[in-house]
Amino acid sequence: PDSYSNRVDSDFVDLTVDKVGTRFPGFTEPAITSSYAGCYDVTPDWNPIISRGPLDGLVLAVGFSGHGFKISPAVGRLVADLVVDGRSSDPRIPESDFRFSRFAEGDPLKTRFPYVGAGEMR
Repeated sequence: PDSYSNRVDSDFVDLTVDKVGTRFPGFTEPAITSSYAGCYDVTPDWNPIISRGPLDGLVLAVGFSGHGFKISPAVGRLVADLVVDGRSSDPRIPESDFRFSRFAEGDPLKTRFPYVGAGEMR
């Protein structure tokens, strides 16, 4: 976005102070000397898009934000499969799960094991 602030807002500061105070009750007079906030590029269902794109020959692998490095072996395999064969060679990694069109179709991925703080990451 063109106009996002790269500093934390007061609500986040209040939340952080509350959490630190709970974890470290003896920590008196804490202070924040600076802050930084970046854009978090995650898809609406918190799962990446790994799919053929809208242009011929384009394969997308986007929307990972902070968890892409953890799943990079599977991502690399799926991207290679899409480039070479147009489909996944691994039944545990169905290409349809990560298709670009799932949002327009109203069919986001849902996890069987959700946990707080990670959206609905598969």
